[in-house]
Amino acid sequence: MQIKKTVAVLLAAATVMSVAGCSEAETKPAQSEKSESKTTAVTTTVGETTTTFPPPEWIEVPVGIPRTWDTDTFSPSAQFEFDLRNTIIGNAFGITFNTYSFRGTVVGIKEYEVSWTDSDGRFRDSHSRSVLEVKVNEEYHGKSPVEGDIIMVSYPTSMSIVYQDSVDVKVGGEYVFANSRVLDEIYNESTKESDDGVTEHADVQVIGYVRGLFPVDDGQVVLYAGYFSHDEDTMKKAIPMDSVNCSMLLGGSDLLEQGYCVALSLSDFESAFLKLFENPEELPSAD
Repeated sequence: MQIKKTVAVLLAAATVMSVAGCSEAETKPAQSEKSESKTTAVTTTVGETTTTFPPPEWIEVPVGIPRTWDTDTFSPSAQFEFDLRNTIIGNAFGITFNTYSFRGTVVGIKEYEVSWTDSDGRFRDSHSRSVLEVKVNEEYHGKSPVEGDIIMVSYPTSMSIVYQDSVDVKVGGEYVFANSRVLDEIYNESTKESDDGVTEHADVQVIGYVRGLFPVDDGQVVLYAGYFSHDEDTMKKAIPMDSVNCSMLLGGSDLLEQGYCVALSLSDFESAFLKLFENPEELPSAD
């Protein structure tokens, strides 16, 4: 039971990533309906005892104020060993999630302080979470959980927190959302013991840093190199660093210099990225 609770808390905090999924997700309300939804109370039953806890509380706060720069430290997600095969399949903690990979433009950002009570009645201290309103421009893999081209994306932290692998997320910016986990029944089951109410505010969840959110600018894409480090032909097409807009990475050019990231033309990226989903079981794995 303790292991399950630990997994649920980690999933709710969104500190791990997965990219692909093949199952269809249930259609969810359009953005206008979701933005006005109200978080419901949590009810749990143990034996013959049923307890109702207060609903998770989401308090909107100013976006990204003040900014805290911690560019000597990688994000929590980067502490996990990258596993390309499981990332593309959508596996995490023994669960295969439905995922949706797409390219889109951010048209709105909201930020919240979130607190909730878990199924054991323990109060979870507040944490920051952002929600991006995104217009989908191109779909790569999986099925969108919403009708139309506007989707709400849960970002795991405040926009004010800048890690070494943080991406410059801004309204009007275009990004590849490479690992968006669909917030459907599978996700709900995995987090039912520690539900922070994210499904009331978002349709999918992205890790937020350069392992899962790839900035696009002037026909170039900057991404975590681990996606193509096994593919020599694609890596040979990397754009020289002096021709890349390094401001897309808040940590600066170091990630490109160190080979942690790579820049590709959008066309080269899309061609190589789509191939990852053709035979994912044959991709390199950390297992």
